[in-house]
Amino acid sequence: TEAQFRAGWNSRNWIVHEFLRSTAEEFRTSAGRLRVLKRLASEKEEIKKTHQLANQILDTYLADYGIAIADPATSADRIWTHLNAPLLSDEN
Repeated sequence: TEAQFRAGWNSRNWIVHEFLRSTAEEFRTSAGRLRVLKRLASEKEEIKKTHQLANQILDTYLADYGIAIADPATSADRIWTHLNAPLLSDEN
């Protein structure tokens, strides 16, 4: 479990912080672009596996402690709306 989270974290960081900088030269050739796209697909798959694992753990946790996933989601939506309410001038 920890290894999967670490792999997902590393993949996420590569995409967000290193992707453009580390692949710019490779994009100059079709072979380089293919290598980059294959790596990007692989990194995204790693993130997807980690996301699925996190959801399984979260589902188990929520089942054990008796709250529904909708509860924190609704709360997060409420907070988002409050923090991002349109300004009066934006409505016109």
